Amino acid sequence: MFIVSGAAAALVTSARANTAPVIQVMKSPTCGCCSAWVDYMRKAGFVVEAQDVDQDTLYGFKANLQ
Repeated sequence: MFIVSGAAAALVTSARANTAPVIQVMKSPTCGCCSAWVDYMRKAGFVVEAQDVDQDTLYGFKANLQ
């Protein structure tokens, strides 16, 4: 698991045979940088599951990763 940016957190799930890696992103709905990153990763061929969450949920998720 790793933090992508100040406003987004992502978990990359390892790929199984014949399946694309899936990136799960929790992000602020108002963060343009995170949305642009999600678009970039999709264009790069990744399957991205983006979930907009409130700031408290996002901060709690990030705190649990430390």
